[in-house]
Amino acid sequence: MPALSTTRGLRNPAKSLTRCRNHKKAKTTAGSHGHAPYDFLNQSFAAVSHFDGYKKTKTPTVEKQFFASFNQFSNKYKLNTITASSNTFPYSLLSAFEQAKKELSKSNPQTSLIITQNKGDTMLATVEEIGISYTLYYVSLNALDWLHQRGEKKTFLLMLSIYSYLYNVIRMSLPSGNDFLTGCYDAIADWLENSECEYEPQEWKENKALITAMRRKQPILEGTVRDHIHLYAFEQRVKDYQPLDKNEEDFLSIAKLFLSMYTLYPQRNFFDNIYTEHLEEPEDERAYPDQYFSFFWDDNGWLHDCLMEYINSDLQERCVFEQPAVIEYFHSNGSTSNSNLDFEKLLLQSLSDLSTITYKLTT
Repeated sequence: MPALSTTRGLRNPAKSLTRCRNHKKAKTTAGSHGHAPYDFLNQSFAAVSHFDGYKKTKTPTVEKQFFASFNQFSNKYKLNTITASSNTFPYSLLSAFEQAKKELSKSNPQTSLIITQNKGDTMLATVEEIGISYTLYYVSLNALDWLHQRGEKKTFLLMLSIYSYLYNVIRMSLPSGNDFLTGCYDAIADWLENSECEYEPQEWKENKALITAMRRKQPILEGTVRDHIHLYAFEQRVKDYQPLDKNEEDFLSIAKLFLSMYTLYPQRNFFDNIYTEHLEEPEDERAYPDQYFSFFWDDNGWLHDCLMEYINSDLQERCVFEQPAVIEYFHSNGSTSNSNLDFEKLLLQSLSDLSTITYKLTT
């Protein structure tokens, strides 16, 4: 499995650390955004074995619904090699489902097949993930402090508006609200306390000072990011910003992109289209959104390098990532989709660009 990073590789290898233990499963709800008008978001997913308990009087209806959906699915993906089963219900469903799943994996390996119920109707649905490819979408909180210390007021305020949007609308968690990152930073601090003999005295004091500064400044910066006033001032700050060099020009372009997303999708957040029902891996083998999508403290220096080493050792044990996905439902008379992932793709690319320009502005 490849290593994870923000947009830059590690520069100084960190010493080996033990695995994070404080992370709790992030709670995400399938299709949870309240403004969505789609009826098919109000549904429950079930494994094929769920249908074993149906009464005989319901069997013909369920079987009819399933195979009507199955025909729509087969027509789209042109799966003509599936053979009819002589098994009785529900094993006839299981046979057809397993064949379809196998054929789909050959032609569309990134797409999963599930059985779902929507208001009592049984149907097939496909799940196609956005494709999180072992990249950490982390945003540096300490960048705000750097800009403030340097007296770059307009850049500081515009960056603050972007951060406020990411927290208040996109629902990117702050470090104090992220059990995974909190556990990582606490473990690094504990390890440093117990490893003084492995450092030169001055180096150990400098690393200790970095952790002390983080714990002192983080609550202050987080409180500022939470304040909605910076979100309300976003548009005016973009209009007022006058770039003085190429880095600031690039930063303004990125700020305009985030503002356009906020204008076009004022209620959309990263978790709207995260679905997990198609994942077969146990929960302790999954990477959750807060593990790869979050604010963190700093994107440079010893503490950053230790964190990246720590996270690599943890997430390399994960088989799959819980991530945004498109679900297409195959009804008896056609198919419908929950949405597309254009917003999520734009958001992730913009975060990558933001990470790059933030690093340039603060180093």
